[in-house]
Amino acid sequence: MERLSRLMDKLPPVFAALGLVGLVTAAGLYQAGGSVQRYAVPVLVASIALLLYYVIERPNTVVRAFSGRTAKYGGNTLAMSVAFLMILALLNVLAARFSYRVDLTEAKEYTLSPQTIKILTELKQPVKITSFTKEGQGKEELRDTLKQFSAYTDKLTTEYVDPDLQPGLARQMGVEFSGTTVLESGGKRQTVMGTGEGDLISGILKVTRGEPRKVYFVVGHGEPDPEGFDQNGFSGVKQALEAENYKVETLNLITTTKVPDDASLVVLAAPAKPLLSQESQALTDYLDKGGKALILADPTRMALLPEIADRYGVEIGKGVILETGQSLSGDPRVPVIAGQGYLYSPITKNMQQMATVFPLSTMVRQKKGDTATAGKYTITPLAQTTERSWLATDLNNLRPTPDPSKDVVGPLPIAVSVISSDAGTGSAADSAPKKTTRLVIIGDVVFATNGWLNVEGNRDFLVNSVSWLSEEEDLISVRAKAPANRRLIMTGGQSSLVMYSTIIVLPLAVLGFGAWVWWGRR
Repeated sequence: MERLSRLMDKLPPVFAALGLVGLVTAAGLYQAGGSVQRYAVPVLVASIALLLYYVIERPNTVVRAFSGRTAKYGGNTLAMSVAFLMILALLNVLAARFSYRVDLTEAKEYTLSPQTIKILTELKQPVKITSFTKEGQGKEELRDTLKQFSAYTDKLTTEYVDPDLQPGLARQMGVEFSGTTVLESGGKRQTVMGTGEGDLISGILKVTRGEPRKVYFVVGHGEPDPEGFDQNGFSGVKQALEAENYKVETLNLITTTKVPDDASLVVLAAPAKPLLSQESQALTDYLDKGGKALILADPTRMALLPEIADRYGVEIGKGVILETGQSLSGDPRVPVIAGQGYLYSPITKNMQQMATVFPLSTMVRQKKGDTATAGKYTITPLAQTTERSWLATDLNNLRPTPDPSKDVVGPLPIAVSVISSDAGTGSAADSAPKKTTRLVIIGDVVFATNGWLNVEGNRDFLVNSVSWLSEEEDLISVRAKAPANRRLIMTGGQSSLVMYSTIIVLPLAVLGFGAWVWWGRR
């Protein structure tokens, strides 16, 4: 009996400890489940019962614990801790409601681009975004991006689905792989595999806008291939345009008598061989009737381009621009346009803080003393070089200084836009607005190839030109930049130096310094 009495005397502290552990366990179960779980309730009830048993069995101990000197100081500490936690909770609520982000990356990789913000603020119809992305597959990046999107529009609704737990829904929406995001709006559905800003905003454009506008690339004369993935190909241009909801197709004017009626614009990129008369006639017929064209010239390949430009009051220079005032890596053959080099136009109005690189370019400007096209077209320079540039006309002998008798001294325009000035209505019987002819003529083709398209502002300059030509000025802005690849590449000698200096030299230096200090204090 005495042994049982001693055992019962030891039980209350044990039960109290178990009760406290039970309370913590119940709170953990609730936190993990996000709601009151069926296991949390019994644990909570049992814990409270154990604590009540201790209070009933040891009332004097409980009273002393809450009335003594230790309790007084402990109460002050508890009150200060509770106040501190309440301040943290208040700051958390304020941060969630009035969030502010600081992007310290050089390229502002975690800040939405002006174009994305513009598209979101002008969004008129709701978009449902369903993500079939698991943890660790970019889900957190997707959440963060969509949270930024929601700060500029209330038209987005998001849902995150585990494809393993809901395979039926995944099959219903045509999802085969985890990491897929489905966007729906107005009866349209678009699947996106990436989780970045560019991928998502491209999908939003495709489900909220009309049918994709078609861009035809003239081929058959040695032009860069829109399907070519080499450094001189145009596959990057194709991908950039498709991300803006354009449909890219090729056009061989030998097999057709005219430019297709569904063409939003035509791209003629530095043909190496002359076009046949029927091809050039098809192009000029299309343009004269209100067509649009992006023309990219090259100093070494001028087949037909000067003749087309001349028809619309533009002169393409015969030579290469050399720029000593503002060039890439000090190479005068690679002019860089930045700041005041951009002349105001809808195409360049948002590019003042960017730079566009034009390797091996030529001059493009309004013809001087032209009376045949005067008043028919408005020609606007888009970008020009500095005063320390000139057009070298002798390609076989590029001099370090201009020859005033042969060369044209800068500043030199590299690109111009052309729009027909007679944009009134047709005949009295036909009140429909007359289509306006639009051209953008750029004295360079290399800047748009795969090897140069993603350098600085090249992509923005090209895509902005296409947006203006297709009369989608609302898409003209600065786009999101791809994350910079900051990989450090070292030679074998440099790698050996880093390895030996870190695993041998530095440890020996520390040991030597320590030995010196010990010897001095010995």
